[in-house]
Amino acid sequence: MAVENFKRLPVYVSRVTEHIYNEIDSYIQILEGISRLNNQSMSLVDFYKGEILFVSNNPLFLCGLTPKEIKELGAAFNQRFVSETDNAFIRKATSSWIQFIEAQSIEERKSYTLQLNYYLDHRLISVSMTPVFLCEDGKPWLVLCNAKVSTHSDSGHAFIFKQNSLKNWDYSATSKNWVENDLFSLSDIEQEVLRLAIQGKKENEICQHIFRSKDGLKSIKRKLFHKMGVTNTTEAVSFAISYGLI
Repeated sequence: MAVENFKRLPVYVSRVTEHIYNEIDSYIQILEGISRLNNQSMSLVDFYKGEILFVSNNPLFLCGLTPKEIKELGAAFNQRFVSETDNAFIRKATSSWIQFIEAQSIEERKSYTLQLNYYLDHRLISVSMTPVFLCEDGKPWLVLCNAKVSTHSDSGHAFIFKQNSLKNWDYSATSKNWVENDLFSLSDIEQEVLRLAIQGKKENEICQHIFRSKDGLKSIKRKLFHKMGVTNTTEAVSFAISYGLI
């Protein structure tokens, strides 16, 4: 939903013609269906016009507004509900992410997802952003965003994840640079918990398989979720499969 910086970066988009926008409505209808099915907070941002084209109707992240009101507010939404410090961080991290992906081959640019952690109306959230359409020259045009409650303890942290790769990079308000992290792997017990979850095992069954109490299982999951930057088992399984961790 952070579009304030996009209008300041026209160099990142070009050759998007008006007739293309006639095709967007069908994609938005699909997003509406997906958001109804999984109750996720999704938005579609137009980097070219600096506008929000779609906001799902998830009250957890709407700050008491309707999706229509948020689309009309555009960049003013963040100015209203995000602190000046976090807004400055969002602008810098997003601009740096764009520069990062533009340094990659055009074929790989949509593989890099940005995750931002900041306070929205005093709630610490995590917003993931990934390009879904590029311009003719390979620059980002439409970007899909997904908001959820953050697993981090404070704001001012950003991460880049590459699809089907264990590589990831982190960016902080203090370092202002992307630092590549060592490839991380899952412990044997973390992998087992995920495998059992994929098999549809219930919590009690998983505890019996790994010889842990419910509190022990919760502890394993907390560490696992924090490591992946996710909030629940479904997201952890999806992340692990996408990045070849299991």
